[in-house]
Amino acid sequence: MTLDPYNPIVRACFENPVHATDPTDAYAVSVSAVAAESERGCRVTLIAGIDDDRIAEMRFRAWGCPFLIAAAEMLCAELEGQKTDALGAVSANDLGARLSVPATRLGRLLLLEDAAARLLEKIGA
Repeated sequence: MTLDPYNPIVRACFENPVHATDPTDAYAVSVSAVAAESERGCRVTLIAGIDDDRIAEMRFRAWGCPFLIAAAEMLCAELEGQKTDALGAVSANDLGARLSVPATRLGRLLLLEDAAARLLEKIGA
């Protein structure tokens, strides 16, 4: 018997990443930010469609382990509809805890934190 290393939230987000696509509409502001880790080839791009200081649509592209992809999916779903300053509260530790990410993989979630901070800088919020 093999134990599944992924909890049900990781499984659900990884198996159905509805936010892993390009934004669907034109927005007053559309920005993207990339964060990458060259040693293991992990990379994440966050794309936000902004209207009236709110994240109207949040999308991602990710190359990495299921934990990174699941965390990107969960993050995008949670950020949609939020004020842009919510990007500053993105925490790899929080995402990792909620997804039960092993300590050896937690560093990959820092890419999401970095990309969110870069988005916030570009928006100027």
